[in-house]
Amino acid sequence: MPFNPPSIDLTVLGMPALLMAWGMLVLLIDLFTSNQRVLATVSLIGLIATAGVGLLTWGTQRTAFFDMVVLDNFGTVVNWILLGATALSILLALDYLPRQNLMRGEFYALLLFATSGMLLLVQANDLVMIFIGVELLSISLYVLTGFAVPRISSGEAAMKYLLLGAFAAGFLVYGIALIYGFVAANDAISSTSLTAISQDLAAKQAAGIAINDPIILTGLGFVLIALGFKVSMVPFHAWTPDVYEGAPTPITAYMSVTTKGAALVAIIRLLTVAFAALRPEWQFIFAILAALTMTYGNIVAIAQKNLKRMLAYSSIAHAGYMLMGVLSASPLGASAFVIYLVAYALTNIGAFAVLTTLENRGMAALELQDLRGLYRRHPWLSVAMVIFMFSLAGVPLTAGFMGKFAVFQAAWDADLKWLVLVGVLTSVISAFFYLRVTVQMFMEEPVSAEAAERPVFATAPLVVGLTIAVVGIIILGVVPSQVLNFVNNTVVAAAR
Repeated sequence: MPFNPPSIDLTVLGMPALLMAWGMLVLLIDLFTSNQRVLATVSLIGLIATAGVGLLTWGTQRTAFFDMVVLDNFGTVVNWILLGATALSILLALDYLPRQNLMRGEFYALLLFATSGMLLLVQANDLVMIFIGVELLSISLYVLTGFAVPRISSGEAAMKYLLLGAFAAGFLVYGIALIYGFVAANDAISSTSLTAISQDLAAKQAAGIAINDPIILTGLGFVLIALGFKVSMVPFHAWTPDVYEGAPTPITAYMSVTTKGAALVAIIRLLTVAFAALRPEWQFIFAILAALTMTYGNIVAIAQKNLKRMLAYSSIAHAGYMLMGVLSASPLGASAFVIYLVAYALTNIGAFAVLTTLENRGMAALELQDLRGLYRRHPWLSVAMVIFMFSLAGVPLTAGFMGKFAVFQAAWDADLKWLVLVGVLTSVISAFFYLRVTVQMFMEEPVSAEAAERPVFATAPLVVGLTIAVVGIIILGVVPSQVLNFVNNTVVAAAR
């Protein structure tokens, strides 16, 4: 049989390929300099250059490499969000790393490699490519989670993440094998392409063959378990609080946003492109899991005294809200997801930026009581934290409110009214622990004189990151029309 090489179209892979090459460049530069600011600056330039590639290919919609990778405006917009979140994380890490005695240049290269895996996952149009993207981002994140080597909690977090991540990868591979086996049965040519799977299921359905076979449903379930692990969806969430608490704070901020965004886009493509014919089956199950995720995350967050663990459970809850956009299986749902992702990225990274400014040398985490009386010492930092908490709670005139409104509207239009009711009720519950943070900062006295004089490391990069987050939240909350119209037009055009 003659070998037909795939069409080589590097423009389709332009963004992830450039960022991966840039990560290698950062590694080479690290051989000649130990200046962290040089490495961080080069990394930021790489992120900007990668975003520029997205501008050059804007409006292009095509596939390459036997339809394994797709280039469209929807993927480009999500890639920009992930690049922006990575840039903000670098600003957080720039002064955090030397303060915690973690000055190793490979940090920035690993961050770029992890992001390149996420970009690849966003553009994946094939089950094998989904696996490659997941593993590329996962391996880098395993190392970054345990980057604070002298700290036992960091090593423990990395070990938990690695073991459970390897277990989830096994589910992913087994699920791909089952789907491939079902699609390949009685077919002369088979493929793991999402488009080919959709065509095969449509052909089987037209021929009167049942497509809700236990084999393919089990395979789809296994793949979704693996991606649900990355999203922190209940009941695959158990690793999240321990890993978020033990990892360096900039990495916690980074993966709380980017991993969710990339994995949810993979889920959107998988369900709406390959398995649209099985929508009644997966929509019902996912709706239940989304409700459980929102409820569990918000209720358990109430009992947390450690700020990183509280934000970890909050992150679990927000995964449930983002799932509402996925469940809608429509252009409106996809655009609602993008809007929510923008709001969540600005808000969550901003909240972790505040925690980064409060961490002293060698301090692994912060307790809620450490925020007592913060307003008297640092009013502007307290006001920023209030904005982040209000946005996470979904208070009007913040980006978080617009994100929740968008996903609720998409779920309502998809006839998931009961799920919208669950989302509203759990949002009310979440207001308690978000407002509790405000009370601690503005209405409580410091626990001790030492705590009252604890230094705050509000360096220039952190101030820049905080300012970007605050301004973005206010703009999206007060004048959201331009962003909403851009996202809606982009997603609708990509859906055609």
